[in-house]
Amino acid sequence: KNRSLVRGWVLSRLVVALHLGTPCGSWSRARDRPWGPPPLRSDCAIWGLPDLRPGDLLAVSRGNILAKFSASVLFVRWHMRAPATAENPQTSRLWLCPPTKRFLSWARFSGVVTDFCQWGEAWLKPSKVMGCFVDLEGLNRRCKFRIMGVCSASGAPHINLKGQTPQGVFWTHIAESYPRPLHVSWPKLYIMVSSRVVLMC
Repeated sequence: KNRSLVRGWVLSRLVVALHLGTPCGSWSRARDRPWGPPPLRSDCAIWGLPDLRPGDLLAVSRGNILAKFSASVLFVRWHMRAPATAENPQTSRLWLCPPTKRFLSWARFSGVVTDFCQWGEAWLKPSKVMGCFVDLEGLNRRCKFRIMGVCSASGAPHINLKGQTPQGVFWTHIAESYPRPLHVSWPKLYIMVSSRVVLMC
């Protein structure tokens, strides 16, 4: 229902600028690590590993649906020559799935990588942002000391997003949300927008 609603808004040209933050949970390579949740995909099994448990199979199915939806909406925006962006962690397998790879090859699509520590977080978390008909340079912030594991903005060591907190919460889950300064800066990419809607999904 929500996907149909969003698609209707886009097709009706009610949305001037669109951002898609497709949930990365089932696409994350953090699941390949021995101290994290079990892997659900591989580079050779992009749409899901065989013999998954029912709950994991549901997560993969939802991830597949949202990935295809995101790509389809981006195609509509591109065809309309309208601004749109999409974000996922730099190493996310979402960037390898066929619908996503297809739109990355289209003209007018560009991309940058931004490190969350440069927006005030304690972890590096490099994320890729792709977009069409929009200037992404305002998001192009990289940590100068990322190889050394120290934040060039704060001078503090990066928190390594592996394992769980003492409360039993995976660090990758805590780091899912956008830093507030980034969230505030994103709409500024669409400064030419009038009174219509800037939609962030």
